[in-house]
This record gives sequence, structure tokens and C-alpha cells, in this order.
Amino acid sequence: MQTLLANRITNIVELKKSPSKVISSAEYEPVAVLSHNTTKAYILSPKLYEDILEALDDKYLVKLCSERLKRIDSAVEVNLDEL
Repeated sequence: MQTLLANRITNIVELKKSPSKVISSAEYEPVAVLSHNTTKAYILSPKLYEDILEALDDKYLVKLCSERLKRIDSAVEVNLDEL
């Protein structure tokens, strides 16, 4: 059984009939696009998509910082004015 990861749903027919209406209804929640009761796509607002990418980037940076902090003893101190 497939998990539906959205509170709003539409189908391919509705999307073809009125794409701008479906897109504008996305607001800050994903809209699942179904075909034959199977999720084929999710439509996201630009703001939600940007926020997801930002969160993924933050997660990557936290992991990178954590890994580097484990090697802090081997760090070399530098003076920015000397660079």
C-alpha cells in the first residue's frame, strides 16, 4: 500500500483541466497528483520547495560541522589578516 504524503489531492484529469487552479491551491502544503489511485507526483509551492531545500542544506552543514569538530585537535590556527 502506498503512503500518501499530502493532505490535499487531485487527479491527472483535474490537473490537465485547470493546472493553474491546482498549482495555486498548493499554498504551503503539497498537493498529491493521483492517477488510477496511485500517486504520480507532488506539486509544491515555490516557498515550500525553497524551505525544503534550505532545511536539507542546513542538515548537510550540521553533519559537516559535526564531522569537523571531531577533528578539532588537528586544526591549524590562522590569522585572517595574514592570508
